[in-house]
Amino acid sequence: IYSALINIKCFSGQRENEYYEYGYRNAGFLIYGYCKWITNVCKAQGIEKILFASRDMKIVSDIYKDLFNDIPSQYVKVSRTATTRIAFEGLVQHYLTWHVKRRLQNGDTIKCVLEELEIDYLGEYLSVYDLKENEIFCQQNFDKVARLIEDQRDNIVNHYKEDRIAAKKYFRNILGESRKVCLVDMGWKSSTAVALNYFFTKINNWDVKLISVLLGTEGHEYVTEMETLGEIFPYVFSKRKNKDLMEVHNKNGNIWRRLYEIIFTSNEKSILSYILNEESNVDFQYLREEYRDNTIVTELHRGISDFCKDFNRIENKLNLDIQISEREAYIPLMIAFENQEYNYKLFKDFEVCFMAGNVKKDNAELFSDVIRKDKNEN
Repeated sequence: IYSALINIKCFSGQRENEYYEYGYRNAGFLIYGYCKWITNVCKAQGIEKILFASRDMKIVSDIYKDLFNDIPSQYVKVSRTATTRIAFEGLVQHYLTWHVKRRLQNGDTIKCVLEELEIDYLGEYLSVYDLKENEIFCQQNFDKVARLIEDQRDNIVNHYKEDRIAAKKYFRNILGESRKVCLVDMGWKSSTAVALNYFFTKINNWDVKLISVLLGTEGHEYVTEMETLGEIFPYVFSKRKNKDLMEVHNKNGNIWRRLYEIIFTSNEKSILSYILNEESNVDFQYLREEYRDNTIVTELHRGISDFCKDFNRIENKLNLDIQISEREAYIPLMIAFENQEYNYKLFKDFEVCFMAGNVKKDNAELFSDVIRKDKNEN
């Protein structure tokens, strides 16, 4: 069925644009299989509501609601940055590893790093740790900066008080009476789900069980433990499932993660924090405008959506319920990812994200930068 649909759509003499065909040929099969699998997992786990994480799960949410919708679902505003802020008191080490340490590569001053992390109010304590605003943030002073953040944990938690108030209002309304919920995301460390679970159960003491469904995980020890405990369910690969596919992914991770980001992202801005507006209603702070052509995303997703509709139509016409194995679903996209020249041609000027948070334009990274760095390193 997959091959027939591709032949009809892409090789019948009337071609669509290359971004549409990328979505139709390479990503549609994976997302259709993912949606079917999400339903199966959530039914088996007694899930009462599915939460699709912004921005990467917008297209998945739309297809699920359009073609499946067996369980109530909602697209929710989340990000690594926003959820880390509301659960900071329990995620300090995670924050240091994934938000602070990743900025070592930029060659910025400590002042610039603190400003980008929006914790520049800690500048007054720098001298206590023998640090100066204008010195370059590097491996040699990382431990001092880390101690500063660890010691000022309560100060930072207090600074995020409004975030927690707004987020509590936002998620309480979304959860309603649901006690068993599933967060659907792309991957790879389940950091958003970990933060939300901490926020729900430890900070607000809500009687809510949250599981996480991901396309894949990358073998981090704490993630594998969560999978073993039934808190995380990976679709395609993990250390415990299709490990060979995980190893291929990890080997190419620097580039492949950015390709996932391009294909799955939506055209909305990335959320940085939850806030209350003047009417005390929940609002959001967003990242600046990014370097991207929104037409690329629109056409990718149009192709993905059309493939899923076409496959679903054939299933219904034949009265079949085809269970698509994760390996089969992944093959078209994996083959496309392996063609670096193809991907460079299509996506070279698209901004991708290595660092979380309010990344300034000077530190923005394009897909072409990622390819160039990978070639230099190898």
